[in-house]
Amino acid sequence: KELEEELKKREQEIERAREQLRQIIDLIPDPLFVRNLDDEVLLSNEANAELHGMTPEEIESKRERDIESEVENIENFDKYRQREIEVIETGEPMTVEEELRDPDGETHVFKMTRIPFRTTGTDEDAVLGYARDVTDIKEYEKELEETKRTLEKSNEKLDQFAGVVSHD
Repeated sequence: KELEEELKKREQEIERAREQLRQIIDLIPDPLFVRNLDDEVLLSNEANAELHGMTPEEIESKRERDIESEVENIENFDKYRQREIEVIETGEPMTVEEELRDPDGETHVFKMTRIPFRTTGTDEDAVLGYARDVTDIKEYEKELEETKRTLEKSNEKLDQFAGVVSHD
């Protein structure tokens, strides 16, 4: 009877720990996921699920090709998948910028980090993915580059004008 009570107590502790983990990952504002070699989503936070127009419960245990109804239309899907496989096979993390569309069709630029991951219990090879939306930063960089070019042209014109004035 004591063993049964101890077992029940441990199961409750495990469930509380599981609930805390879910709360923690759902508080992360950036998309976070774990996928295995079979492309199955083992874990997804709310931000990642929302990016796909789903909830974490709906997205977990599904393959990316099943999640994205028009996956063939997603540019570079196979390249993204190959990056995950490479991270798992090499054991080396990888960070790259990728463009993804949200459910509304709006394109976002993400700085995607993929990290090798071993699942608890099954010791299965997987990849932990973390994406930071850098769309606004990229747009700001473009604006800065345009401003820089405009200033360089203005400086050239001023130099030419100064040369003409100096000559006169």
